[in-house]
Amino acid sequence: MKNLIWLSTILFGLLIVSDTVVAQNRANSFDSKKTVFTVRPVSLLFQQPNIRFEHAFSRTASAGASLSYFTGLNDGLKVEPFARFYTSARSGAPEGFYFQAKALVGNHKKELEDLEGDILDTDSAERFTALGAGFGVGNQWLVGAGNNIVLDLYSGLKRYKPLGTDLSGDRFLFSTTRSFPLELRFSVGIAF
Repeated sequence: MKNLIWLSTILFGLLIVSDTVVAQNRANSFDSKKTVFTVRPVSLLFQQPNIRFEHAFSRTASAGASLSYFTGLNDGLKVEPFARFYTSARSGAPEGFYFQAKALVGNHKKELEDLEGDILDTDSAERFTALGAGFGVGNQWLVGAGNNIVLDLYSGLKRYKPLGTDLSGDRFLFSTTRSFPLELRFSVGIAF
């Protein structure tokens, strides 16, 4: 039992030393991996494709955009430009724990347009714009032999609301399907 405790202590010490050496090497070479492309696998299962691009501009900051296409109710395109601020001094952006702020801009189809046009005889537009903002926290890992596989876990809050006065029923439908305030996202991708 005593030998097992000594062996565990030695292995734990080697692990800490090797992690420190790797972190110092990464700290000295910021230019190793700066750009990231990811997709959300769960969104692909629900036919809501999403792609995200991110580029690190310094050891603690990056910026990028996420592009989503919604199918089904209120289908349309949504763009989310964002800025991330990384807290890890060891690995640097785009890896580690981060805070994120983002804007949301989308163009969606009215679902109740046909019904409103038939009953109320209105000539309103078939699409509407939605705007919003959000913030959250997450962690992004670069794994694999060359640290080129990206795993990203994000949680946050957002407000995403349609603009316009002629939306009536579409406003309620949109708020129940597209503007849920809590977000939990998992993304996978590649870094280079």
